[in-house]
Amino acid sequence: MAKKILCLALFLLFGTPAAARGYRPPPPRRHVPTQRHYASSPSYARLFIGAEAFVAGASLDESLKEYLADGYRTCAAKIGAKFMSGVPSSLSFFYQHSADETKERVFRSNGFRYVSFSSYKAYGIDGTLYFPVSDVLEVTFLIGSGYYEFTFSDNMRYYDGTEGYTAARIGAGLEYRLSDGIALNGFIRYADFDYDRKNERPFVKNMTETGVGITFYF
Repeated sequence: MAKKILCLALFLLFGTPAAARGYRPPPPRRHVPTQRHYASSPSYARLFIGAEAFVAGASLDESLKEYLADGYRTCAAKIGAKFMSGVPSSLSFFYQHSADETKERVFRSNGFRYVSFSSYKAYGIDGTLYFPVSDVLEVTFLIGSGYYEFTFSDNMRYYDGTEGYTAARIGAGLEYRLSDGIALNGFIRYADFDYDRKNERPFVKNMTETGVGITFYF
């Protein structure tokens, strides 16, 4: 009996550690965070930069529609941060600049050729809310404010100068994530220019922007 007890004690003392040394636990599964995982973390935010290309349609004063261009091909850049707490949201700064647009009118009475040139630039700040439709698609709603400056000139030097307006911006769109760091955007925005409608005669009353963009998250 004493010999059996001694053998059991030797097995527990030397045999069990040897078996434990031969055991290799499986590696832990790597957890890949998803968009929804980030949304549950109140402290998570991502910086981003982006670029946009769009067409801006301007609503001109009635007396100027025949003389000035009302459509602008525009490029824009933005930089900001997206916050993933509760309903995802972002805050961004933007700068946009249009190409030079021309409009020509020939007067039948005397054959005179009138040509005007116009462009604009703008900068400001936007806030955006994101509502997930799926793991890769979100509906976006935007509200912001900006300053728009238009430059006008013509071949008669009749219109030659700039007009500046503060604008309230609202918009809606879609954001589709190609990967964790890249997303495509489609949007429509409306900018309402602030001016005294009783005492001022504005060149541009408001503007609608429709286009696409790309965003890079870090």
